[in-house]
Amino acid sequence: HFALVGLSRKALTDEEFRAKIIESISSETDDKAQAEEFASHFYWKSHDVTNTDHYKELGKIADELDQKYETDGNRIFYVSMAPRFFGIVAKNLKKQGVLSTNGGFNRLVIEKPFGRDYASAKELNDELTSAF
Repeated sequence: HFALVGLSRKALTDEEFRAKIIESISSETDDKAQAEEFASHFYWKSHDVTNTDHYKELGKIADELDQKYETDGNRIFYVSMAPRFFGIVAKNLKKQGVLSTNGGFNRLVIEKPFGRDYASAKELNDELTSAF
């Protein structure tokens, strides 16, 4: 039971995103139906990390997918962007109601350097722990 929502400034349709998924796993399976079934769990949403309305839309999508795929509210947020946005993203995920509140877990995975030095890493950690 899983669903994945890709977010980026880039505009893609779900179908375009799924085609990329199928292409990326083509060397792993010859079963087209199996690849399409796997890719059917992937969704795409154009997203501006500073636009709070986009988080509200993401929350609605996450709730719908939670019901569809019975994920029990378990949510993992994988963030790969400029470190200056990590705190903004974490705060908006919480403030705009994207985090699961029905007993599931919420996790934030950050890719990239975690701060420039000890002081900036501590500041970032404080921002993130206020939301997670």
